[in-house]
Amino acid sequence: MAFAVAAALGTTVATAAPPAHADDPKYPSWDDVERARANQQATQAQIAQIQGLLADLQKSADDYNRIALQKGEIYNQALDALDAATAKAEDLQKQAKAASDRADASARRVGALIAQLARQGGGDPTIGLVFDDSKGGDMLARLGTLSKLSTQSSNLYETAVRDRNLARSLTLDAQAAEKQRQAQFEDAKKALADAQSAAQAAETKVQQQQSVQDTLYAQLATLKGTTASVEAAYQQGQLAQQQKEEEQRRAAAAAQQPTRSSGGTTSNGSSSGGSGSSGSGSSGSGSAPAASVGAPNGNAVAGAIAFAKAQLGLPYVFAGTGNPGWDCSGLTLYSYKAVGIYIGTHSATNQYNTMRAQGKLVPLAQMQPGDLLWYTTTRNGSDMYHVTMYIGGGQMIEAPHVGAPVRIVPVRYGDLWYQAGRPAA
Repeated sequence: MAFAVAAALGTTVATAAPPAHADDPKYPSWDDVERARANQQATQAQIAQIQGLLADLQKSADDYNRIALQKGEIYNQALDALDAATAKAEDLQKQAKAASDRADASARRVGALIAQLARQGGGDPTIGLVFDDSKGGDMLARLGTLSKLSTQSSNLYETAVRDRNLARSLTLDAQAAEKQRQAQFEDAKKALADAQSAAQAAETKVQQQQSVQDTLYAQLATLKGTTASVEAAYQQGQLAQQQKEEEQRRAAAAAQQPTRSSGGTTSNGSSSGGSGSSGSGSSGSGSAPAASVGAPNGNAVAGAIAFAKAQLGLPYVFAGTGNPGWDCSGLTLYSYKAVGIYIGTHSATNQYNTMRAQGKLVPLAQMQPGDLLWYTTTRNGSDMYHVTMYIGGGQMIEAPHVGAPVRIVPVRYGDLWYQAGRPAA
C-alpha cells in the first residue's frame, strides 16, 4: 500500500531536513549525501542506494498492511459464518416452537379422547398425564395399548406421537445450533482481536518508518536537485510500473502454456471460471475465463461509482458499513447494493466466489469501469485479502487499510488477481 507522502520541501538545502536514522548504519547520513555530491559517479551511486532503501521500506510496509488485511478478511469470513449459524439457530428455534405448538394441540386432542374413553369405562387417565413421563409412564404409549381405539382415534394417536417426537428432535437441533452459534461468535471475536492486533502492528511499523522514509526522500531530492514530493511520486510510480511489467510477464508466460486434456481447463491451461492457475506468482495465469462476459450496464456502473466516491475520506473500519467508515468489501458491497446488484457477502473472497459462480469474471486486459479487482497471495484465488473497484483511467477506488481513508489511487499490480469481476454485466 502506498504511504502518505510528507509535505514537499520548499528547498533542497541539506540543513533543512531532519537528522533521522542517524543511528542506523545502513541508511546514509547527511554527511554521506554531501560527500556524494562532490562527483557525479558518487552521486549516482548514492541515488541508487537510497532508491533501493526506499523500495525495501515500501515492501516492508506493504507486507505489514497485507497481513492486517488478511486478518481482516478472516474476520469477515468469521462474521459470515456467524451470520449463517445465527440464521440456522433462529430458524430451528422457530421450527421447534411451531412443532411444540402442534404437539401441544395434538396432546389436547388426545387428552379429550382419553377423557371420553374414561367416561365410557376405558380408565381414568387425565389430560395432565398425556406427555408427563414422570407420572406413571408415557400416556401416549399406554393409550396405544387400548383396544377401544377406532381408526380415527388411532390416527390421532399416531399424529400426536409424531408431533411430540418432531418437537423433541427440533428442540435438540436448535440447542445444538445455538451452541454452534456461540462457537462462531467466539471465533469472530478472536478473529477481530487478531485483525486489530495486526493492524496496530502495521500502523506502528509504518509510523516508525515514516521519518526514515521522509529523510530518504529529502536526501534523494538534494542529490537530484528536486523536491521530496517529486521524488516520492516518482519512486512510487516506478514501483507501480515494475509491478505492472512483472504482472504482464507472468500473464504472457502463462498464455504460452499448452492445452491440458483434463481437469476442466481452458485452452491456455487455466481452470475454467477462474478457480485455479497455471501461471507463476500469486496473480494466477492471466488467462481468460471460459465464457465471455458482456459489457457492463452503464447506469448501474455510474451509480455504484458515484456511491463509492461519496465515501472518499471516510476512515477504514474493520467490517465497516459506512458508520463511521468502511472496509474494502463493505465499500464494494454497498456501492453495488445502492444500485440493486448483489455481489456476495461482506467478504472479498465471497465476492470473488460470487462473481465466479455467476460467470462474471473477465481478464484484467478487458477491465472496464465498475469492475471489481482482487488481491491475493494464493495461486487459486481461495483467499482474496482485498477488493477494490476500477473506475477507469488506470485508477481504482478503495478502502485501503487501517490508518488510510477511502481514496482513489492508481491500480496496484503487486498481488493483483488475474481476473476482474463485472457485477453489472
